[in-house]
Amino acid sequence: MPVPIKRLIELIHQHRGNIAAVARACNRSWTPIAVRIKKSPEASKALHDARESTGDAIENALIESALEGNTTAQIFYLKCRRNWREHQHIHIEDVNVTELSDEELEALASAESIG
Repeated sequence: MPVPIKRLIELIHQHRGNIAAVARACNRSWTPIAVRIKKSPEASKALHDARESTGDAIENALIESALEGNTTAQIFYLKCRRNWREHQHIHIEDVNVTELSDEELEALASAESIG
């Protein structure tokens, strides 16, 4: 017997859009639950809304953590939302490459290909 759409929608909200958790709560496998949700406009909307709400909550928690001084959260936010990138600049002066070992030459070649 299929799980009623109303019950699926309740579980979607309860489990914040995690279909695997919804399936476990229904004692069903993931695939039939996902198919049933996809075929129902109401359940599809509930899934979208639950995932958006969860994403918003996580983003707000990240921002709060960053504002409280969490350096990792600050860097993550800048990289993801502000397109911030770290740059590594290598400055080499007066190097006689003929005196470098094979390992040093490979390291130098690798550094040049990155920059």
